Parts: sequence; C-alpha cells; structure tokens
Amino acid sequence: MQLGAAVVLAVTLFVPWYSTDPANPNANVAGHRGDVSAWTAHPLLRWFLLAAVAAAVLSAWQTISGQQPSQGFHRGETSVVVAAIVVVLIVYQGWIDRPGDPPAAIDLAVSWYLAFAASVVALGAAIARLPAMARRPPGV
Repeated sequence: MQLGAAVVLAVTLFVPWYSTDPANPNANVAGHRGDVSAWTAHPLLRWFLLAAVAAAVLSAWQTISGQQPSQGFHRGETSVVVAAIVVVLIVYQGWIDRPGDPPAAIDLAVSWYLAFAASVVALGAAIARLPAMARRPPGV
C-alpha cells in the first residue's frame, strides 16, 4: 500500500496542483498562468518529495526481500517520520502558504488532493507496519 501511495505521489508531481483564475490577468504561479504542476511551482520541495518517494520504494523493497535492520530502529519508524513530514509539507503548500500572486486567485487542482490523499495513505501504511511494542514495567 505504501508503495502504491508513493507511486501516486510521484505521478502527481508532474500534473497540475494549482490553477490560476482565468478572469484575473495578474494571477500567476511561479510566472506561469493556467494549470501549474508541483514540479514547476516548487523548485526545492520537488526534490524533498522525490526523496520521500525513493525512501518509500526502498522501504517496500526491504519489506519484500525480508531484510531486517541491523540495530537501533525498526523498519517502519523511519517511514512514519518521512510520511508525516510529507503530509505536513503538502498541507503547508496547499492550505497555509499557497504559491502564486494574488493568493485568492490561485485554486487547488485535483492532483493536489490526490497528493494529499497519497501522503495520508502512506502515513497510515507506515504506522500499520510498526511492530507492536512490548509492554514492560518502568526501569526494566
């Protein structure tokens, strides 16, 4: 499931996340009018999202091949942290600090919602893969 969510996120980077208001001649995202992809709108964020996709693919490969971590942490812990960061980044770029001028003339396209859904699914899949922690009394 996490691998599928990562593939969906990777595909959504190249299709429109934002749409400018055609009635407003001043509306633009990163100097572009009309539909703008995340790849065009976010020159730095795109690399973080691609790295997160690569991490999910690597995690899926480790699960499929049955590799066990050598020491320190469980396989799903890193995936949970990466997926949570991706959710926060996508929410921030869509709801809090949407790119473009004027902000009221920039709308979210369907692909942003798909990217958000894929990141939430990846987070849920990573949480589901966490091993059950054994309960121990304090000090043991």
